[in-house]
Order: sequence, then structure tokens, then C-alpha cells
Amino acid sequence: MRKVLLAIMLCFALAFQSCAFFESVVAIFSKNCTKNVSDKYVFRASVEVSSSSLQMSQDKAYSEARRIILEQIDAYIVDSFSYKDFLRDDKFEEKIDKMRDKVLESSEISCSRVSQKSGVYKYSTTLQINKSTVDNIISEYK
Repeated sequence: MRKVLLAIMLCFALAFQSCAFFESVVAIFSKNCTKNVSDKYVFRASVEVSSSSLQMSQDKAYSEARRIILEQIDAYIVDSFSYKDFLRDDKFEEKIDKMRDKVLESSEISCSRVSQKSGVYKYSTTLQINKSTVDNIISEYK
């Protein structure tokens, strides 16, 4: 009886401790990658694109995911600098561009799925980067 009770308590503890684990398991078995959203630790951009060409759908999805993640990161980068930094530094925009490039190089595809129906490819992907990585990149340019 004690073993059963201990096993049940362990299961509940694990379930309540790691909701993120449950979400990652659901993401693995989902049909597309569009449920992945940014949280307080990670920037994410999820996109789903349809095209008659697999390569075109992949390229469009990756390009759109990069655009979305850059919108999020641009706001985060600008918020981390003060208006005085902008006024003092005549190369501020150049620094922002370098930071953006470095962030994009550090981002990774965390999910990608493809399906085909009636000659149309549906490609979904999620691009992500940890906020701590973005913070490290920002600190290099401050």
C-alpha cells in the first residue's frame, strides 16, 4: 500500500512541478507548430504556410518566422537602452543592426512539420531563442 501511495504522490509532484514538460509533450504530438508562443524565458515565432512547392513553403515560413521574432526582439532591445544612449551614440542604429544579426544567427528551429494534401504542402515551423542569449548579446554592445 505504501508503494502505491508513494508512486501516486510522486506522479502528482511531477505533474504539478513541470507543466512545461506537459506542454512540450503536446507540442511533439501536435500536427503543426503554431501553438508555440513566447514566454518569459524564450522568444518564439510560429508560422504555417501553404504552397504547391515544398521548398517555397519552407522558405516562406522561415522568412516569416524571422520577421516575427525580429519584431519581438527589436522591442526588447530598444527597451533595454535608454533614450540618452540613443542621443549619445552616433552609431546606435549600427549597433542595433549588429545585435539583430547576431540574434538571428543564434536562433534555432524548435519545431517543423510538413503535410501534403491535394498537391499543396502545408509547412509549419517555430523559430526560438532564449532571452538569456539575447541579454548576453545586448550586454556585449552596451
